[in-house]
Amino acid sequence: HVRMVEYNIWRFLSESHDSEGRKNLARLKPEEVFLLSGAACSHDFDKAFDQLPSGFEHGEGSGAFVVKNRERLGLNPAEAEAISSAIGLHSIKGDSFRTRLGDIPNPFASPLGPVHLRRLVILLKAADILHADASRISSLIGDGSDLKGIEKKKYLSRRCTQGWWVDGTRVVVQAKPCDSEQQKIVRECFDYMKNVEWATIKEHLESYELPHELVLADEDTDAKAAQETRTKPSSTA
Repeated sequence: HVRMVEYNIWRFLSESHDSEGRKNLARLKPEEVFLLSGAACSHDFDKAFDQLPSGFEHGEGSGAFVVKNRERLGLNPAEAEAISSAIGLHSIKGDSFRTRLGDIPNPFASPLGPVHLRRLVILLKAADILHADASRISSLIGDGSDLKGIEKKKYLSRRCTQGWWVDGTRVVVQAKPCDSEQQKIVRECFDYMKNVEWATIKEHLESYELPHELVLADEDTDAKAAQETRTKPSSTA
């Protein structure tokens, strides 16, 4: 999962451009790329805990682990703090996310100079949301029979979601439901993805000149473009 989130970040940045035609990846400093990669690789550390530390939400537990074990992870104090701040917000939505994001210093001081940490938080969250295809279905979950509500629907939707691609300011999600029931589930999950998860970061993506409109591909038009533009990850990505 973390490899796919990191891969999604790379794709999101390298397949999109700013208003001057520069790839968005080129706008990040090497230190920012390092911090973003570190955040992608560690954001789910706390899912391995038997239970989260008292008072911590998912993501915050991972951040606390990074800070506590920074020397083992090869991080200096500023890097550990930056990564902890980024992953501490990745599962938070709505007004709580916006408030917490505003509490992050911008720019953030690092040993190699200031970094735009809020932008890194937004990129991590976007990449995690976009990991909505079948590669996110873990063998640890089994057949998904124990899941309920939106998590159950997400599990079923991922079985026929093929991925996404960038088209200007749009991020186009591609799915191929086999029947009307799957089509209904895909639409419900996409609406949740767009109106709840993506809505939290949409305005920030736009302000950073990053693709911000989330759409579901139309089978007759956008699907054809997907075959021409979408690059599939390798089996080890």
